[in-house]
Amino acid sequence: METIKNKQTMIGIKNASKTLGIGKREFFERAVSFYLYSIKDSLALKKEFDIFDKLSDEAFLGMKF
Repeated sequence: METIKNKQTMIGIKNASKTLGIGKREFFERAVSFYLYSIKDSLALKKEFDIFDKLSDEAFLGMKF
């Protein structure tokens, strides 16, 4: 686990992990997994927009004026 420099975040992780009865590392891993799951649709949409952007750039460059 990367070192977390924000004191409030570390206090929150410590309190939440203690309340749940799990280690700080396990809590952190669960939290990150939950976050990644919750934004997966947003990431997929961004990826799709990036693909469309690249395709439109290629189409524009291929136009003969």
